[in-house]
Amino acid sequence: MSTNSTVDLTQFSANCSEIDIANGAATIIKEVMKRKNVSVRDLHRSGLISDRARRQFFDKLSSGSLPIGDLFQIFAYLDIDPIQTLVALSGMHDPMAFFNPHCKTASRYAKHIAVILNEIIPACEGDFAPISDNLCRSHAHKTSSAIAAHHNRVAQYSQQPIE
Repeated sequence: MSTNSTVDLTQFSANCSEIDIANGAATIIKEVMKRKNVSVRDLHRSGLISDRARRQFFDKLSSGSLPIGDLFQIFAYLDIDPIQTLVALSGMHDPMAFFNPHCKTASRYAKHIAVILNEIIPACEGDFAPISDNLCRSHAHKTSSAIAAHHNRVAQYSQQPIE
């Protein structure tokens, strides 16, 4: 088992309550477990949760009282992307959005932007300051429009008959 600290889920989104995030994460975990045919007993047998946690697993998960180390181990075991989870819950306000391709795309962009900024910002002159929400939204709109245009081109190309 991991540490006894619990997740302070309020740190992830000002737009969602701790319970919204905990319930949403529980919904995603339940759905992934169902799709992969994994039981709570399987999590216990794999050493991811204690016998005590097994008995009240979904209650603990929904209330946000599962230790964060255990939560991340469960995410890894079930192959649940934590960034994609937060995009679905904090950005899209819908746990089932986790399973949509546009949520996966948004989480991939978030990860790549973080990595690339981390690589290129040190080479910039002056102190780096966060850009405004309006400018972020403008950049996101341009990027999303480019993604949609790409999707339309791919869809159009795939519908053309092969001659």
